[in-house]
Amino acid sequence: MRSVMLSEVVSVLSRIRATASKNEKIFIAADFLASVPRDQLADTARLMIGQLLPSDFGSPGIGFADLKAVRDITLQKSLFSERLTVARVAEAFKTISSISGRKARQRKASVLRGLLIDATREEIEFLLGCMTGDVRAGFSEGLLIEAIAKASGREASAVREMFGILTDVGRVADAVLGGGDKGRAAVLEPMRPVKLMLAEPSMNIRQALASVSLPAAVEYKLDGIRVQIHISRDQIRIFSRRQTDVTDALPEIVEAVRAVSVSSAILDGEVIAFTDKPLPFQEVMRRVTREKDVMGEAERTPVRLFLFDVLYLDGEPLIDLAYEERIERLKRIAPAELLVPRKIIASEADAERFLEKSLSEGHEGVLIKSLKGIYQLDRRSADWIKVKEHITIDAVVIGAEWGHGRRSNWLSNYHLGVKSRDGFVMVGKTFKGVSDAELKRLTDLLLMEVEEDHGSWVKVRPNIVLEIAFNEIQRSPKYPSGMALRFARVVRIREDKSADDVTTEEELRRIMQQQFLSKAERMK
Repeated sequence: MRSVMLSEVVSVLSRIRATASKNEKIFIAADFLASVPRDQLADTARLMIGQLLPSDFGSPGIGFADLKAVRDITLQKSLFSERLTVARVAEAFKTISSISGRKARQRKASVLRGLLIDATREEIEFLLGCMTGDVRAGFSEGLLIEAIAKASGREASAVREMFGILTDVGRVADAVLGGGDKGRAAVLEPMRPVKLMLAEPSMNIRQALASVSLPAAVEYKLDGIRVQIHISRDQIRIFSRRQTDVTDALPEIVEAVRAVSVSSAILDGEVIAFTDKPLPFQEVMRRVTREKDVMGEAERTPVRLFLFDVLYLDGEPLIDLAYEERIERLKRIAPAELLVPRKIIASEADAERFLEKSLSEGHEGVLIKSLKGIYQLDRRSADWIKVKEHITIDAVVIGAEWGHGRRSNWLSNYHLGVKSRDGFVMVGKTFKGVSDAELKRLTDLLLMEVEEDHGSWVKVRPNIVLEIAFNEIQRSPKYPSGMALRFARVVRIREDKSADDVTTEEELRRIMQQQFLSKAERMK
């Protein structure tokens, strides 16, 4: 059986980069994947989107300075003594990821140097791009899912659902293309966190109801952290939307869930910091990131759970059931005090009144949901529409400028990017809305992500997510997207989200179109 060479992956991505046709990109990738031996599918598929490790491995943990030093040395002394295989690359990065303790930094760099010494210049640049999040192959996770579907002859929607369950493109490639019993691995079951369904944003109730037909359900939009709760007999685990286990940080939520009368389940909900009213988002984030004095923090910052969906119940997956059926199941098993406030509406006026009620109680807004919609894993669906008092987007920081005056020691002007087909595209800058404590926190986070230092500013890996408010989206020739955020300001740091969760260029364009429609309605 042949070994897949790293040079093959680099070559395929070069061909993908050279074409602007989405269908051609998918065809090239599918044709290549069909030729990959089964035991190398997972690692090869990950590398095709610049992913070095399985999704549950974390990052290699090599800093910018060490990467630069290794790059400079290996480019000068590359031996090309042994062609790099995909399997060798995958094993090296698993080793790097596992290194900890004394002199971990030097040991990680040594393993990386040993790998890159046998790489060509193109392979070195590719692997360093993978580590810095800057592959720029014009090939996204979504296109890879479609390529896997094409190579297998399956429907893309079925493969996408499998990805929502397995949460890793390598495992999906292995399950779909690996043959045998591996295709059965994508089974929804408790204790294996999934990728949750997301909502489309809308400017107002009227525009939301253009997507969701009446009658519909309307729920409070809460300002907390999304959680998926897994129950199996007496075991309860709580995972974040990024599939991180946060059970130990939320002991009172575990106790609350014991009131749910099931033997096994996967529940979808939100945890908010709450006293006699909702507390700011930062308070609940402090709870889930706390590693010491958890009980003391629980007394200082109480939290509440609100459930709004059920994906699996007592051995039965429910994601293909209509929303109204899933909610009836949820109401049967969960106490009323654990359910998010919800109402069935028959008119725009009903929805407006419910929105006003939500806002008056200190919440963010509402979610309008189709009664007939199924639960679409890892999809931002028009079956769920969110309406907030002030519309916001999630953006990654792709660069930052050093401040002036009293801000001179902090990175304080952030270059904002949204997801595009070729990575991330800049849509604005902002230095507004950030407290001194947040400036320091962001500076610390961004300095760990530096990719290039240009003196007055730094280019960073796109790993820090900010929630951004703005007055409007303008057409602008200044940025490649043709869009710019006017009066952008930071609402908060979203440490609960990854770069995969940020607003896409397409979504931002839809918001801009909605904004123009709203203006036109007001002028009538």
